[in-house]
Amino acid sequence: MSRTRNLMRILLFMLLLLAATSGFAQAAELVTHFGRHASKATNVTVEVSPAGADHLTFTIAFRTKITNPAGGGGTVEATSSASVNECPVRAGAWAFCVAKANEIWFYDGDRSFTRLRNTPDAIRTSATCSEPNLGEQAPDALKKWIKKNVPKERAPGNAGKTWLVPAWTPLVRRAPAKLC
Repeated sequence: MSRTRNLMRILLFMLLLLAATSGFAQAAELVTHFGRHASKATNVTVEVSPAGADHLTFTIAFRTKITNPAGGGGTVEATSSASVNECPVRAGAWAFCVAKANEIWFYDGDRSFTRLRNTPDAIRTSATCSEPNLGEQAPDALKKWIKKNVPKERAPGNAGKTWLVPAWTPLVRRAPAKLC
């Protein structure tokens, strides 16, 4: 009996250890090209189109299940979305990162980060104009992409440093909004 209990403890420990490793966790997905991109791991869609040489237009949609507002129990699917027209970016250096089912990061190619979170009542944003150290919280996959693809003089620098940012409007609602 004691031997079986020890074996079960070892198996449980191994499962917990496996779950804690980064390879077991959901990987972040990067979007760096124009088009419609549906996340493979989450219910998030990012649509990006050019709006000039140094601007882009994008729509982000989060699909979630909510309690049926008509009553009677059960759930229904709801979509929250945010659209931004003619957002200034550095050509070839911008990126979106789907980090979680309710969180997307946007990097404009010019030192600014925006985090969009889907909440029950609205899509909330945080941006480096109001939170200078926000980039330190960016997903590792996005930081690695920036380090590899953005010239050093345009990159935001290493974690722990303050990011230099232009002026942004950091509110996004379910209706069309302006981030940039």
